[in-house]
Amino acid sequence: MKRTREHHPFTVARQWSSLKCLGDVDPCGDGWVIRAVGVVCRVDPEFNIIWRVDFPTEALGLHLQVVTHGELVLTVTKDAGGACSLHAFERASGEPAWTAPVHWTGMNTYGGLVCHAGRLFMAKNEKGMTPSGLILDLENGKVIGAMDAWIADPLNRGIGKANPGFLRAGRHLFSSRRGDGAYRLDLESKAPAFVPIEGIEYARIGGDAETLIILGKHAGEFALMRLDPERLEILERSPRTEADRQWGTIGELRVCAGGTVVLIAERGLHGRRLSAEPSDWSYPFSEGTTFITGGLVVGDSLLFEEHGTATTALVELDWQRGETIATTRSREYFLANGLFAVGESVLAEAVAGYVLFARREAATALPALEPFFPPSRVDVAVTPPPAPPRDTAVDAAFSAVIGAFVSAKAAQEQGRAHKALAKKFNRLFDAFIAAHPGASLASVALSLSKLGVPYEQAFGDVVAMRGAGRDGRS
Repeated sequence: MKRTREHHPFTVARQWSSLKCLGDVDPCGDGWVIRAVGVVCRVDPEFNIIWRVDFPTEALGLHLQVVTHGELVLTVTKDAGGACSLHAFERASGEPAWTAPVHWTGMNTYGGLVCHAGRLFMAKNEKGMTPSGLILDLENGKVIGAMDAWIADPLNRGIGKANPGFLRAGRHLFSSRRGDGAYRLDLESKAPAFVPIEGIEYARIGGDAETLIILGKHAGEFALMRLDPERLEILERSPRTEADRQWGTIGELRVCAGGTVVLIAERGLHGRRLSAEPSDWSYPFSEGTTFITGGLVVGDSLLFEEHGTATTALVELDWQRGETIATTRSREYFLANGLFAVGESVLAEAVAGYVLFARREAATALPALEPFFPPSRVDVAVTPPPAPPRDTAVDAAFSAVIGAFVSAKAAQEQGRAHKALAKKFNRLFDAFIAAHPGASLASVALSLSKLGVPYEQAFGDVVAMRGAGRDGRS
């Protein structure tokens, strides 16, 4: 495929100092709405605040989704006591439109707000792999219906917004479930339900509003397929090749322009074409890479983060050829859920704040550095006084423990080798409790519960991980 212009690598254009966890970004007019722990704000194209709403009692959480629908901006909050509320704000001013208490799984991998034809679809806060769902009226936030099952694949990072595990195509919502199969939900049905797509097993899905790509088992063999989202007719089909298999288990896929599909596997990336004459390429991960996050398609680039034992590298790859364009290495850890496209730039989250990556020719046009959360232009909430200083060294060490556990648990759930990651978690935990005798497994479980995992489940998972990574010791 011929290039239409010279490519300029992404470079660090701006940085902001903030300890708030970046949750989600959604287009809003010519700017965006940004969701972070304790705050939702609307910004213009130069990242100046138009309005801002604070949630002073919100606890730390992941997957804080925000969606813009019509004249409303919607998000869910979870306070320190665990109570969840659904908030709707006026898009133009940030003024509250309505608030409704909800039982929601928005703080874990089953999060997701889906708006269509005056209705809001969301999951209930229930244990188990398949919670039930709720249907709300967007006019007032009242519950008007329910669903027996809310199917979302937490392993399909980046398919939808804030990792809900969905693909939206018109009136339909597509998902998969732990390698079980592919499902479709008709958002306009009088009795909405996730219905399995017949004949497909062990599915991973990807695509956009007009393209549905499924990697799964069909007619007795694994294949990459392009389907019509409305009729579910298989339009193109390409069997899985030996080149695909050599990179290990495929966890996710990304769909790029021109029919290129990037398969994200254990040991590298593999580019495939669904045409009769596929143009394949492979990209092996660097030695020492334990896992990758991201996989964000921006124009003719694919951006992802390679996480190693010492550093993290933000890699920009030409998805047409599989060639590296640029690599930015850092000791700062960029979070998996904190990589978002904002126009032609990319907003990422680092340990100490936010980083905006822009193409080299655009970086000089951005304004000078400024606080990311200056005083709001619309007084919609009172910001509490700043918290007393904390021991950032202790916070960083404990965050490393939590990050190691999350990495090991994610690898385990994806069916990847996780013993080495489990050992890393145990090593970091042992060092932490040696320095801080008051810490315990309950401390880790409590922190995970603030991320939306039920405490009992979190404690059991931590205990199991201690056993999994201690060379056979109980």
